[in-house]
Amino acid sequence: MCHVERGFSPSLLQWHPTKPLLAVGWETGETMLLSHPSGEHTPLPNNTHTTCITLLEWSSNGSRLVTGDQAGVMVVWRLDARGKLQGSPLIKHDYSKPLTCCIFRPPPPA
Repeated sequence: MCHVERGFSPSLLQWHPTKPLLAVGWETGETMLLSHPSGEHTPLPNNTHTTCITLLEWSSNGSRLVTGDQAGVMVVWRLDARGKLQGSPLIKHDYSKPLTCCIFRPPPPA
């Protein structure tokens, strides 16, 4: 069972497409990954978002996670085949407007 207690509210939840892994975004800008049923918590680095998380989107195979916030900061994270966070962000960009959705473009046909 996973249990997380905070003095503030989650703003967004998004399940991994194939694994029992839940991405949780908080109104403070914090983002974490929760593994079920182990309850393991993996916080994403705190220096990426400072305002409410408004976007959490997994790629179709779950190897990427996009996080976005009320200030317009978008970050792309890489995860390994086990769903473990791999190092620092692949991309960080400031759009200066609140982010609410994103679309992963499929690779072109071979």
